[in-house]
Amino acid sequence: MKNESTTKFIAAVTSCLTIGCREKPVTPMPPIVTDQAACPNACSNLRKLGCEEAQPIETNVSCIVDSQCGRGAVCSAGVCLVSCEKFCVDTEDRGVWLDPTCVARVSSCSMIDSCPTAK
Repeated sequence: MKNESTTKFIAAVTSCLTIGCREKPVTPMPPIVTDQAACPNACSNLRKLGCEEAQPIETNVSCIVDSQCGRGAVCSAGVCLVSCEKFCVDTEDRGVWLDPTCVARVSSCSMIDSCPTAK
């Protein structure tokens, strides 16, 4: 019985050395973002300034009618579009910080890049 255990142990070690002993990769949790409430103010400011970033954003989903686009999106010229506000909230909900509080305070479109995008 002892030889059988030793044989199994040696086989396991050899297998690890040959193909590698790897644990499942750990997927990091996205950061918790809590400033989604500032998205409407950020988008309103971008529209007031005439910034391209305030325009509806294509989702790469083809459509014929709005109902094919999902909640909060519209079908335009065969492509689903989401509003600046929805894009901002959805992006932050996925853990990507856009700093809408900063964007709400910029005084020109060129200043958007000065807002940090990492928390």
